Amino acid sequence: MQYLLPIILIGLSGALFLFWIDPTYDKVKDLQTEFASFDEARAKTAEIREFRKQINQKYQTITQANFKKLEKVLPSHIDNIQLILDVNTIADNNGMTIRDIRINKREGASGAGRETIQTESEGLYDTVEFSFSVVSNYENFKKFLDALASSLRVVDVTSVSISNISGETEFYRYDVGIKTYWLEAEEE
Repeated sequence: MQYLLPIILIGLSGALFLFWIDPTYDKVKDLQTEFASFDEARAKTAEIREFRKQINQKYQTITQANFKKLEKVLPSHIDNIQLILDVNTIADNNGMTIRDIRINKREGASGAGRETIQTESEGLYDTVEFSFSVVSNYENFKKFLDALASSLRVVDVTSVSISNISGETEFYRYDVGIKTYWLEAEEE
């Protein structure tokens, strides 16, 4: 009998360990791991807040003139008239005038025949393509393309076709297709 009570207590403590202490200890370890991941996320959030604060400070230092330049590089909307005027100014500076301006059109979303600008979605930005022709000699046309490439507005020349003007040996007709970009409006 004197050995029975210690054996019962040892058995109870073993059962208590197996059925309550060990599972609870495992839960505590899982919670500690989860807590560590939350601590890591909180530290990352603090880093992101500090980075955002630094970016905001840099953003505040951008001058209004530089904002206008950024808007010209990648505008928030497409302004066909201004785009054509910009290209025409570049052409005019090189002794040319653009003609036969063609903006690619498509049927509207409603399918009712409403015409809108042909756009091609690329994710964060949209594109618009248009074409025109100029008459010039080769040297002026090269200068025009160089000026177009170095202008603030981002444009890609998508096509160029050259045709001879009857009776002219120095001047050619250049049909040029370009694509330009603008930022899509952010949905909030």
